[in-house]
Amino acid sequence: MNRNEVAELLAEINGHWPHAQLPTVSLPLWIEECSDLAFDQARAAVKAHLRSGERFPPTAGQVRAAAVELDRDLPEWPEIQAEITRLHRKGFSTYRSPAAEDYSSPLVAHFVAEIGWRRFCIEGYDLTFAAQTRDAWRAFAGRIRRDDALTGLPAAGLRRLARVNGGPRQLGDALRDALPNPERTAT
Repeated sequence: MNRNEVAELLAEINGHWPHAQLPTVSLPLWIEECSDLAFDQARAAVKAHLRSGERFPPTAGQVRAAAVELDRDLPEWPEIQAEITRLHRKGFSTYRSPAAEDYSSPLVAHFVAEIGWRRFCIEGYDLTFAAQTRDAWRAFAGRIRRDDALTGLPAAGLRRLARVNGGPRQLGDALRDALPNPERTAT
C-alpha cells in the first residue's frame, strides 16, 4: 500500500471505531508495517476484525497477521482427517503411500510425511493417536502462522528471523517436538 491507501485505511478504521480513534501520527508506522500488503487485502483484514466483534480497532500488526492468515487459509484438523480418509479410499495403504501431488496442499503432504503415512494406516483409528496428531497439526499450523507473521523482518542476528527469511527452513520442527516418529528413530 502507498501512503494515500494507508491514510484511507486509517480513516476507514476510525469510522468503524469512533470511540478509539487512531492518531494521524501513527501513519508512518502503519506505512512501515503494511506497505507490502495490497490495499484490498488490508481492507479485508480490517473487515474481518470488525465482523469478529472486536470492540477496539486493530493494530497494524493485527491487520498484517489477519491478511496473511486469510491468504494462507490453513485447513482445520477435521479437514485433514477427511483428506486422509479420502486417500485411504482411493487405494493408498500401508504399502502404497500417496505422492505429494495427491494432497490438497504441500503443507498437508509435509505434515503427513513427517508423521509417516504408514502410521496413519496402522494407528489411524486409535483415539490416542488421533489426539496426538490433532495436537501435532495445531502445533505445526501455529508455527507456520508465527513464521508468516515474522517474514520480512530484518534478522538482526536472530536465528529464527534468519531462518524465516530464507535461511535453512525446517517446517517439521514442531512435529518432531510434538510427536516422535518411530519410523525415523528405529535402528
